[in-house]
Amino acid sequence: MEFSPALAAQLTELSEVLASDGPDLQLVLEMLVVDLSAAIPSFVGLTITLHASGHPITFSTLHPAQPGIARTSLMLPLSLMNDTNPGTTVIFFAANPGAFIDLAADTRWAYQLDGHVELDQHLPGSHGDGALPHLPAEPAVTGMDALVAVNQAIGVLIARGHSAKDAEAELRRLAAGRRTVHAVAEILLAGLV
Repeated sequence: MEFSPALAAQLTELSEVLASDGPDLQLVLEMLVVDLSAAIPSFVGLTITLHASGHPITFSTLHPAQPGIARTSLMLPLSLMNDTNPGTTVIFFAANPGAFIDLAADTRWAYQLDGHVELDQHLPGSHGDGALPHLPAEPAVTGMDALVAVNQAIGVLIARGHSAKDAEAELRRLAAGRRTVHAVAEILLAGLV
């Protein structure tokens, strides 16, 4: 599976945002895809959702414009398998129905995840509109713009005299029940607050 230049560039940017000394996400993803393709010959793609500063970032190698290509899926809660942020998940997709049955069973047993490993519950089209929640329109990284805007807004509040901790709390207070933190960050960056 070859990554588009746009996805490769976004993975490089995400690697830099998450940690300057962290792993090269493109290399890690390429190795994962090679291993999955060897183990599951009908593997067609994956989506990974992680949370950075409380904001979901999803990257996907699946091209949803190819209807019916994914006939089976396996969702693993990475946050329950290791020390990743809560809500971090990976969804694998394959063309052959049943391709993930053994992997799902082995994962449930090895990590004691009864009820948390979801088989065939995240297929494109299973939500009535042919799309998965947070699945980009093409292979890409989504959520980075929101994370950048929130971090910039926190910087604006720090420049106005807030501590880093207080700036984040102030942003959440301004959003309280009326808007998302991202929406308030955009308003703040536009100079309207």
